[in-house]
Amino acid sequence: MASRARVLFIGDSISGAQILDSILEIADLVAIAGAGESDKRSATRRGIPFLPAVSLRQPAGVEWVSAVAPVLIVNFNSLTILPPSILAAPQLGAFNLHPGRLPEYAGMWAWQWAIIENQPTTAATLHEMIAGVDTGDIVGEAPVAIDAFDTGLTLYLKLLRSGARLVIQMLPDMIAGKLERRRQPLNDRRYFSSAPPFGGIIDPRWDAQRIERFVRALSYRPLRCPSAPPQILTSIGAIEIAGARVADTSGESPGMLLKISGDGILIACGRASICIQHAYLEGTQTPAATLPDKLGVRTGNLLALSPSAGQ
Repeated sequence: MASRARVLFIGDSISGAQILDSILEIADLVAIAGAGESDKRSATRRGIPFLPAVSLRQPAGVEWVSAVAPVLIVNFNSLTILPPSILAAPQLGAFNLHPGRLPEYAGMWAWQWAIIENQPTTAATLHEMIAGVDTGDIVGEAPVAIDAFDTGLTLYLKLLRSGARLVIQMLPDMIAGKLERRRQPLNDRRYFSSAPPFGGIIDPRWDAQRIERFVRALSYRPLRCPSAPPQILTSIGAIEIAGARVADTSGESPGMLLKISGDGILIACGRASICIQHAYLEGTQTPAATLPDKLGVRTGNLLALSPSAGQ
């Protein structure tokens, strides 16, 4: 009987639970490298070795991978960048699930940028891991629609679900070494750094539609935004906001407080205006209508500052 392929899973064993089960059905799961205690428990429950993923960039981690001797590496919901010595080890290759369309949205926060840039769709992209981050051949893609009310959190969860299904679908071909590869047109590549989009700060000179998308893209409550929450600059510093919607009213100066109502506060933008319904002060949700009193401003005053003014 032919021996089963040895697979190393790197990443989140919670969102990747179905992937782990699928690996076990057709191959040998030889180890898990993850970032949290849940990953360690998952490895212990399955009776296989565990290593903190951060260790994979250290000599001991390279030796550990050599010892477990995988022929295939699957990287899922993980920020781990593997050294060339590990990437070269598995004969069937190392593959990563990227939560964005490649090559246009390489790097970090791809799904947030897709919302900000008003894309109708994005994609979960399965690609080979090589030395250049997110530059390897594409072996699978699962399109994901971006709905009008998607936030950074909801879109990321959609990408994880679609990505997990894609990895499971592609596993037999990965193990058989029968993947169809598509080279990325790297002339079209855009790479987004780990810095939060626009530093997480809203510029009131943007049009209202862009601000509304920005707020959604960086909204993760009740969880913590992994990049930075959407904030406005005020006289007392940056304040996290939520629940923004576009309004038709306009004012002369972007950032001007136009109206206070039970629904929130209306602030002038570069075009139209934005109604902010809630703010977070010291982590506690607060009605935005209370902000003017806290800031000592009234209608006709400047409430939201541009980033350049706040420097």
